[in-house]
Amino acid sequence: MYTRGLLLLVVLPLVVTMCTGASVPEERTYAGEAKCWSGDSHLGESMKFNDNNPHLGSVGFDNTIQSVKVTGMWIFYDDPDYNSNTADSSRFFYVHGLDYSMTIPDEYKNKATSLRYAGSQHKLNDDYWSIYQGMYFAGDTLGGTNDMTDLSFLTFDAFSVILVGKTAWSFCEGVNYAGPCVCMWPDTHHDDTLFRELDLGIFPTLTSYGGILRVRSVRKGCYGKVISSSSDSGSSSSSSSRITHVSQGTEGGFGYIEKKKID
Repeated sequence: MYTRGLLLLVVLPLVVTMCTGASVPEERTYAGEAKCWSGDSHLGESMKFNDNNPHLGSVGFDNTIQSVKVTGMWIFYDDPDYNSNTADSSRFFYVHGLDYSMTIPDEYKNKATSLRYAGSQHKLNDDYWSIYQGMYFAGDTLGGTNDMTDLSFLTFDAFSVILVGKTAWSFCEGVNYAGPCVCMWPDTHHDDTLFRELDLGIFPTLTSYGGILRVRSVRKGCYGKVISSSSDSGSSSSSSSRITHVSQGTEGGFGYIEKKKID
């Protein structure tokens, strides 16, 4: 017994040394992450986000962001509460990718006062849908990984959609998949050398693409009129607004809205 105990004491330090000496990637608590800096090219003060933040002023980082590094799909808003009351007049930009780094375009630097993530935080490329109260992903949101037969409890109609994953989803005006439905699917793909993947469908103005007027049920698969993602065009019903999407290789891209804002 004493011999076994002695052997255990000798072996354990060796095991610990081998584990601590190996180069082990830091384990992510969340699937998505956004690290933001106050200066260009990841210089200056920084802050990491793994969850939504409706008031960046609460952490002393509003009107500060100039460069970012993101995993997943992140949306940055001019105004607090995700442009809830100012979707028609406020700007936003979004960044997506796999450890994708960029300096924010000049006109959007030092503007973000709220930010949020789209997708599942349990697994990066899980099939996931998100619907938003306003155009351009403004206001309240609801999302999930499963079919929803009855969304009549919603207090909003849904004017924009983001999809993550590899599957198509059908969005219907009525409960139990009744009424007109539209089928959307992710058409933006990212991958990296770590064999990670991220697939997105970005619909900033749902009704501008032959869409429906409200969403009251959601179903996995394609069961309605097929419309493609708006990430590469994105004109809206307003003549003063246009979505510009920029893809920069397989690991990421970004987009922003061009609109006349009254300062």
